[in-house]
Amino acid sequence: MENTSNTIETRTSSVWLGVDNIIRVIKKPGCEENLEDAKEVIAAITEISQGKTYPSLVNFRGLKSQDEEAQKFYADWFSEKQGNACALINGAFDNQALAKDFVEDKHPTTPTKVFRTEDSAITWLRGFLRPEV
Repeated sequence: MENTSNTIETRTSSVWLGVDNIIRVIKKPGCEENLEDAKEVIAAITEISQGKTYPSLVNFRGLKSQDEEAQKFYADWFSEKQGNACALINGAFDNQALAKDFVEDKHPTTPTKVFRTEDSAITWLRGFLRPEV
């Protein structure tokens, strides 16, 4: 069972650091995300990570829409600041276009891949875990 006692809730997401050292971002059902929401989510990730770099798992199955500015902000932040890896989980047909747009059109330089299951995403992200110093 995942420890979510240190979860930060934003308008569109729940954010926490798992016991496996993977940041979780779970989009809330039916949310429509804009640039201000993206900034709020990134602030939550920054607070949770406390200056360390972790791979991130973003489950956006519940996401209804995400505007262009939010996508660009996420792509830029993951490329410039997080610099590790990002796994996107979708399951619904309606989110496939959103995932494709983010990965193929926004060109994050961080390794980013789309998965259908959390297990497969976590397996991939484990390859990006950094040893504690």
